[in-house]
Amino acid sequence: MNTYLWTAALLACFLALGGRGYGDLIVDLCGENITDANLEEELGKLTRDKIVIDLCDNQLKNFHRDLFRRFDRLDQLVFDGNPDLGFPPDGSPFLVVKSLIELQCVKCGVEKIFNRSLQAEPMVVSDCYISIYLTIITLALIGTVVILVGVWLKKKKYDSELKLSILTRATLIQVQSTDL
Repeated sequence: MNTYLWTAALLACFLALGGRGYGDLIVDLCGENITDANLEEELGKLTRDKIVIDLCDNQLKNFHRDLFRRFDRLDQLVFDGNPDLGFPPDGSPFLVVKSLIELQCVKCGVEKIFNRSLQAEPMVVSDCYISIYLTIITLALIGTVVILVGVWLKKKKYDSELKLSILTRATLIQVQSTDL
């Protein structure tokens, strides 16, 4: 058979699989309608060597914190655009990923950071930064206004108290942590 046809077929296979992140170290699963029910199945299709997993614009609400544990090289998790996703209300750890350096939640339902919420991510807590963006919805005279407030928390070595209060006309969201 012609070498050109084999090359074209092989290239098509690589492109089809590469977009989903099966062969790449960076996985883009944005806008795939992934829910809590099928998240484990989608992650099961990936190899363990992933460095970045982007799960933006899905319908994630509450998943088991150990789902990402098998990715032992995972540096960054992105949950942008999952408005119902927040930290567990009982203050238990949100995730268990020992290698995680950056956790990003833009337009997520994060209202409070509890003392133990990020305790299972030692790299995020001790050395690096947390980029958490809170979406504050306020009611104005003309409809609903969505204000995106970025919160960049720089964690020092033994800094034990971090408090931030964000006040808007209709909503007060207090982000507190005493034992990061």
